[in-house]
Amino acid sequence: MYLVCAVPIGTVVWAFARQVVSPGSDLLVAAAVCGVIAVTFGWLFVRIYSLCSVSVSREGVSQSFLLHRGALKSRASVPWDRVQRVSFSRLSYHFVVADGSNLELNTALFGDARAVITLVRQFLPPRLLAQIDSPGT
Repeated sequence: MYLVCAVPIGTVVWAFARQVVSPGSDLLVAAAVCGVIAVTFGWLFVRIYSLCSVSVSREGVSQSFLLHRGALKSRASVPWDRVQRVSFSRLSYHFVVADGSNLELNTALFGDARAVITLVRQFLPPRLLAQIDSPGT
């Protein structure tokens, strides 16, 4: 899945290198286009890395992050008793932790989203499961 981001970034670097050696090319335009594409796919890589690193268990939820809160790489492991709120919308579980941080599990990234939804519901404590079953509380 990470190749979805790495291939376009590599292609941009290759295209820019070709522009540099090409006579009469507009390097400013090439640099701007390459920069925008590289930043966009860089952001996408960081986002996909985070979404693909989440794990849920009977103990709690954890997720890895890149370039988050001043750290190059970090992992948040949160026991269920520290999760204040959970919601489910657009195929994603959103976990709000007591310190204000958010963790997200996107079920669409798995082969069988319905099975993931069922599995997460089995791990959720009754207090949090009630929040999903009765929105607005």
